Amino acid sequence: MPSTHSRRTLLRSCGLALVLGTAGCLGGLQTGDPPGDHDASEDAATRPGGSTARGTTASNGSTANDTATPRTTAATISPGTVSDEAATERALAAEEAFLTERLGNASCLDDWGTYPTTAQKRATVVERTADGVRVEVSHPFSYSTEQTETEGDSRTVSLVTADGASRAVYLVTADDARRVSGDTISPCRTAL
Repeated sequence: MPSTHSRRTLLRSCGLALVLGTAGCLGGLQTGDPPGDHDASEDAATRPGGSTARGTTASNGSTANDTATPRTTAATISPGTVSDEAATERALAAEEAFLTERLGNASCLDDWGTYPTTAQKRATVVERTADGVRVEVSHPFSYSTEQTETEGDSRTVSLVTADGASRAVYLVTADDARRVSGDTISPCRTAL
């Protein structure tokens, strides 16, 4: 059985490969290059509108989360022409990136994932405005960690697991998908 550290490293690498692979698929579309043209003169990371991270504030003024929120960039589309399907796909991808960043950087976790276990991925367009398309998403995640309790001469080690789904609202525009509100995922702050 692989060690916990190597399993975490493998999962983190797979998540990074997925994000980079998806970004690579969209990279040619951003500049108008054909999908197979990998000789584009600009690097995707230096293009205007590339991925950024920033904190967000909910419409009621409360902070939706306390660290950087991943933003995704997709192909340039004329304003107002983001289809429901494209908006939901981009919002789900952004939420998966958000969860991957949060769980992957949580030093207290032994194992984690964003695959469906007890919940399924779900995204619904709830509103179209001049600002963009609002999409409600629910994305599955799970994690586990060992908890050690000492009482007198007795020491107990137990496995603590969480299995559920995050809920968030994204504003999807022709240029990006931004998390405007949602669950705060902070597994290391939870009293285990």
